[in-house]
Amino acid sequence: MEAARWSISQCDYGTAVDVIRTRTPSLFVPSADTNNRKQIERAKRLVYWGAGRLLMPHHLNTASLVNEIHQLTKFEARRVNFELNGAHNAAQLIEQVVYQNGHKPVSTQPSIDKRPH
Repeated sequence: MEAARWSISQCDYGTAVDVIRTRTPSLFVPSADTNNRKQIERAKRLVYWGAGRLLMPHHLNTASLVNEIHQLTKFEARRVNFELNGAHNAAQLIEQVVYQNGHKPVSTQPSIDKRPH
């Protein structure tokens, strides 16, 4: 996505992360499926943060899509500062707390119960 001029997507999680990371001007057209509200909520948040534009599925037609693409060519995404390494950072934080409290590191290898059954 880094080389893209702009992006049109339904705003799935992976695409949302790419949009934040690359600052690619984006148009979000979430699914019309009422069971999939996450795309709509995610797209609304990204629009609020200045990372893209939103075209609701019930407004999607040829004219609205052409208009939004035209607007997208002039759109400049704001920098959204998110930490995208959450799992790694959480592991480091836990490790720091454990070491600060004087605990020894625990093996990450699975233990094998060698007792007779």
